[in-house]
Amino acid sequence: MATIMLSGQESLDRLRETSVNLKVGRQTAAFATTVRALSATRIRFKTLEVQALVSNASPIALGNASVVATGGSEKGILLFSGNTRFFKDGVLSSIYIQPQKGNEGVSFLYSID
Repeated sequence: MATIMLSGQESLDRLRETSVNLKVGRQTAAFATTVRALSATRIRFKTLEVQALVSNASPIALGNASVVATGGSEKGILLFSGNTRFFKDGVLSSIYIQPQKGNEGVSFLYSID
């Protein structure tokens, strides 16, 4: 799976170019210690944009099942409120989040074949 850094408009333009079959989702974790996959089912995506909810008060760690958001022990990429990351060719259930505070999370937009 490739990670590509783009501006918000560039990533939206790329999503529009790759597919007209766009889907949306949202994932939150009730507790700071909870690690959650973006999806409980295996959904392959062609393109994916993940954005930390703008209402988040703390960062969200984004990565594999070993992701950690705890300050001083972080693993993965930290997304602050409104930050986004773009991925290409992967599976939603293999991307995980962990918030530093409970009831925070991400929203995402993805295209499928």
